[in-house]
Amino acid sequence: MKIFVQVLEFLFILVLGVSLSFLLTSCKNETIVQPGEVNVDILTVVPVVQKTVNNYDEASLLTTFGNTEIHERFTQAYKSSYSASLKESIVGYLLIDVEKIGESPAGFMDCYNAVGEFKDGKSLPCMVESAKYNGKDAYVIVFNWGIVQDDLGHIAYYVIDKSTKEVLSHTSCR
Repeated sequence: MKIFVQVLEFLFILVLGVSLSFLLTSCKNETIVQPGEVNVDILTVVPVVQKTVNNYDEASLLTTFGNTEIHERFTQAYKSSYSASLKESIVGYLLIDVEKIGESPAGFMDCYNAVGEFKDGKSLPCMVESAKYNGKDAYVIVFNWGIVQDDLGHIAYYVIDKSTKEVLSHTSCR
C-alpha cells in the first residue's frame, strides 16, 4: 500500500511538473531573466539543479552549501508565501530539471523521499546537485526551512547515496 501511495505521489508530481513546464515555456516574455528566476506568479525563483564532477567530504559540504545565493533568494521570495502547492510546484520543477541533466526523475524521488519527515515539514528544496560524496554517487539536496510564519531563512542539506538511498550526511542550522 505504501508503494502504491508513493507511486501516486510521484505521478501527481510528474503531471504537475509537466504542466508547470508547459506554463513556463508558453509564458515567456522579452525581458531578460536571471538564472534561477522565471516570470510566473507562483514560482518567482526556481531551484538550481546541476550535475558536477565534485567529490565532497564533510568539510567541503559545509563550505559549499552552508550558505548559498539560491538559499538567500528563496528566503526573500518565499518567506511570506509558503504553501503546500508552492512546494509541490517546486518539486515538479526539480523533476523536470533532474531529467534535463540526464538523471532519472524516479531515482531522484526515491532519494528525495529518503530525507524523511523533513521534506514534509515547512521546507522548500532550493538546490539539487548530482555529485559524489566520499567517492559515492549522491544527490545533495539543499532546503530552506522555517518554523514560524514568515520564516524560511534556515538552511539544511542532505546527501543521499543514489544506489542505497541512505542519508550519508545531514546538516542544519538548528
